[in-house]
Parts: sequence; structure tokens; C-alpha cells
Amino acid sequence: MNEIKKQIIEKGLNMGNKWLQEENTKFAISAALTSLRMSIQLYGKLNIQLVYPYIILAGANIAQIIWIYIQNIDNFPIHMRCTMHLLIGKIEIER
Repeated sequence: MNEIKKQIIEKGLNMGNKWLQEENTKFAISAALTSLRMSIQLYGKLNIQLVYPYIILAGANIAQIIWIYIQNIDNFPIHMRCTMHLLIGKIEIER
């Protein structure tokens, strides 16, 4: 089961990267957040190591992702909002 979840996380990150290259930011962030949420379920905590390489690979930085997210907050389902708030909180703590 964990192997399947890992594959889903990886696929989500790959899709997110593809969408970012196509400048479809909303879908890209959704894919990244879904992968993050699954990583929380899989590892029992927010796996910040999973998101940093993705964001760097996608050519965006944390500030851009958060800014786009805040501008589009109403378009995101509740579970993704929760994931994003966890992510923002985690980044703040680690700074």
C-alpha cells in the first residue's frame, strides 16, 4: 500500500511540474498540494523535503506559490487549503 501511495505522490508532482511548464498554475498547485497531503498520510507528517525539490524544479519559489495560492484561495477545496496552511506554518517554523 505504501508503494502505491509513493507512486501517486510522484505522479502528482510530475503532473504539477507539467502543468507549471504549461503555465496552468492552479492545476500545478493542486497537484503539488494533493501530493503533499498524501505524503502527510503516508509519513504521518508534512514531508517538507518532498515539496522543496518540486518547487525548485518547477522554477518557482515558496513566496510565489503562497502568493498565487492566496490570490486563488476560493478556488481550492478545503482539504487543499488545510494542506497549504500546514505548509506555510511549517516553513515559518523552520525559518
